[in-house]
Amino acid sequence: MKKLKVIIFFVFISICAIGQTRNDQAQILKKCIDLPELQSYLMTDAEGNIQQLNIYYWHPLSFPLDLGLTKGGKDIIYKVMSADAEKAGDPFILFQKFLITGDVAKIVFDYHYGTTNNSKLLQVNLDLKKIGDEWSVAKALLTNQ
Repeated sequence: MKKLKVIIFFVFISICAIGQTRNDQAQILKKCIDLPELQSYLMTDAEGNIQQLNIYYWHPLSFPLDLGLTKGGKDIIYKVMSADAEKAGDPFILFQKFLITGDVAKIVFDYHYGTTNNSKLLQVNLDLKKIGDEWSVAKALLTNQ
């Protein structure tokens, strides 16, 4: 009986740790897409609404794809990165680094935007810090390429 209690305790702790990680990942991803410095680069439609945001990824994944995040009232679309991604002309984010270590996170991503004939690249480097249960951006560096 004592062994069963110990096993249940460790399973409970593991489930809590996984849930916290998902929550951290969701908060950090939301901070990335809502970054104030990024908003002026996001593509809009004729009415000024933000176009659906695409996030491309490489395997292995840096975060789960079912975090339920939206941008501009639209679900985020996740796609496997391919050589055709830039040829399509749709704006997209590609994460280069998504690293969470305790209460700090280092995020690096590229935002590809513009038109098919005039593709542009914005590189974003973020340092985030967790205070209590909330993540905040400690440092943001955006560079046009």
